Amino acid sequence: MFLIEFLESENLENKKLLELGAGSGLISFFAETKKLALVFASEVSKIAIDGLHLNKQYLKSKIEIIESDLFGSIPKQRFDYIIINPPYYPKNPSSASEFAWYCGENFEYFYKLFSQIGQYFDQNSKLLMVLSEDCNLEQIQKIGIQNGYIFSLLAKKKYIFEENYIFEIRCNRNVINLDLNRNNNKIISKT
Repeated sequence: MFLIEFLESENLENKKLLELGAGSGLISFFAETKKLALVFASEVSKIAIDGLHLNKQYLKSKIEIIESDLFGSIPKQRFDYIIINPPYYPKNPSSASEFAWYCGENFEYFYKLFSQIGQYFDQNSKLLMVLSEDCNLEQIQKIGIQNGYIFSLLAKKKYIFEENYIFEIRCNRNVINLDLNRNNNKIISKT
């Protein structure tokens, strides 16, 4: 798996890592058992949550499993790494299994993601997202940029049918500075 190959070279020991939308937890269990990270695995699917608990029990794992729609049930905290292999096809999911593939007709998943994620990482954190050439990269990046984030391509890998990319996503300092300047120029009236 592409993300696991990439994480092989990362020092995750004692780092707090969140896998958002963990599915079976392959990346989460790898990060904990092989890379010694402190892992949180979130998932919206009840079936996937049950599978994560079975895998945790079988592997005698200590990962924390959280049933959550994006960050809805995740307590506010800072993570050293946030790993996301998101749904990215623009279609409304009609079944529980389709949430793994479809981000909503108007990319609702990404609007929600980028409006919430800033409370969970800082300038020292790494936010890694896997995307495919099959998705609408321009639209996803546009949503990120509108919310003050920039994408940097870290790796790409060609498979038989598609090319996959790993992006690091960071806060755009220019947007943050602009917002701070706007706040400093606000006139606050006393009543």
